[in-house]
This record gives sequence, structure tokens and C-alpha cells, in this order.
Amino acid sequence: MTTAVTLPAGTWVIAPGSSVATFVVGGNFGKQANGTVPIIDGSVEVGPDGAPTSVRGTLNLSAIDTGIPRRDQHLRKPSLLDLDAYPTMTFRSTAVTATDEGWHVTGELGVRGMLAPIEGDLRSSVTDEGTVLMVATAKFDRRHIALRAPRFLIGRIVDITITASVRHVG
Repeated sequence: MTTAVTLPAGTWVIAPGSSVATFVVGGNFGKQANGTVPIIDGSVEVGPDGAPTSVRGTLNLSAIDTGIPRRDQHLRKPSLLDLDAYPTMTFRSTAVTATDEGWHVTGELGVRGMLAPIEGDLRSSVTDEGTVLMVATAKFDRRHIALRAPRFLIGRIVDITITASVRHVG
């Protein structure tokens, strides 16, 4: 568990090699499916008070890994994630507010050429000199991106956790 830390003002960028998104979604007759998606870009802007003012990020959906290659291929189809046409997922915050344990972030998720609302919580902790670990958790309703599938195959709500190492660049 991480706790809120005050950060130096400026831009903090994600270290792609050590940052990942994980997800869990119900499906297959009550069984959960989970997987990972690499984070390829992202930043956090921090204001003079040491709190984030904006967050953005890009995930490489074309590298989705559920641990089942056949499922990963199925997700590529135009009727699901359409990864040939839309290989990335983006996030852009619209509001960041302080909470007792960190920040609550509201924003837009860009998937399949659509924008969908999403909100979640962000916590941070110092891992070593100059690096901060940020963990964000959110829930996403797949219906907001017109992803239609029977609920017994793919659950409606997707739990997302972003674990990102960030470093100050100025």
C-alpha cells in the first residue's frame, strides 16, 4: 500500500520498462480473466503545492497478455478491441482532487476511437532517490466503448490497476 507524498513541482514522466497496467474482468461462466498491458508513455504534472494537477498515459493494447494466446488473438478482432485499427488506449485527466490517502482522478479513457468516462484513486510513495511509485486503481464499464458481448463471456466492469515508476524531469 502506498501513501501520499508531496512531490517537487514540474513534470514527472513514466519509466515504460518498469510500468504496467493490469486488469481483471469477470467472464467465462463466472471465472475471472486477467492480464497485463505495457505502458508506453505517460506523465504527471505537479503543482507548486506538491500535488498532481494532471495525469496522462498511453497503453500498448496491441501487446495485451492474458496468458492465453487464443484469447489474446480473439481480443484483436474488430468486434472486440479492434487492435489492428486501435492499438493503444489513452487516458487524460479532467480533474485531480486530494483525498486522505492520495488523490482522486477523473478523466477520459480513449479506446476503439471513443472517449469514455473513468475515475479512480492515485497513491504514491518514494521508492529511491528521484523515483516515485504511483499506483492507480479504477473501474471501467466496457459498455461505454460499445464493447458488446454476453456478460457470461466478458463481464461488464473491468478493474484496472496502473503501477508506474515516475521520475522528475523538470
